[in-house]
Amino acid sequence: GKQLEFALASVEPVRAGKYIAQRLKQEPIRKDGNGPWIELIGKAGGREELKVLYQQAVNGGLNPAATERALNAIADAQRLRRLRPAGAVTGISQLIGSQDAKVQVAAIRLAGLWKLQGQVKPLSGYAGTGKTPAIRGAAITALAQTGGGPAGAALVQLAQAKDLGVVPLDYQEIGGI
Repeated sequence: GKQLEFALASVEPVRAGKYIAQRLKQEPIRKDGNGPWIELIGKAGGREELKVLYQQAVNGGLNPAATERALNAIADAQRLRRLRPAGAVTGISQLIGSQDAKVQVAAIRLAGLWKLQGQVKPLSGYAGTGKTPAIRGAAITALAQTGGGPAGAALVQLAQAKDLGVVPLDYQEIGGI
């Protein structure tokens, strides 16, 4: 596990990505996400491997803990390598509405990184009434990242609210906004 992860992290991303692609064809990621594959896809996988991981998360092919890891790995690919899954990234709304708070936060963060204008309305709702401070804070951050008229209007409306009880925004996480 750890030796393979180190070896793949040490080679060129293109070569590591080819190995990961071959591995995924032979054996899909287990429902429990066991092993280093989820994080390796985030660090070195290509758009197709990211798509496989994303689809597995969206389609319920991973348990909640592995789904959270998958969404975070996909977010890392976007933040660090400017890569997102191939094809349409549909289905994130069901992850944003997850009953698992950690999955919900990871999905909200990913929607913000992807600047998904279509998610502004649900993000606005979670920013004001999310179950936990982490959910509310992630939704506010995602709205700030998304930008645009509707997101800006939602943030102005939230700013006028008395006390949202949110966790402080991570300045680096939102790109210095």
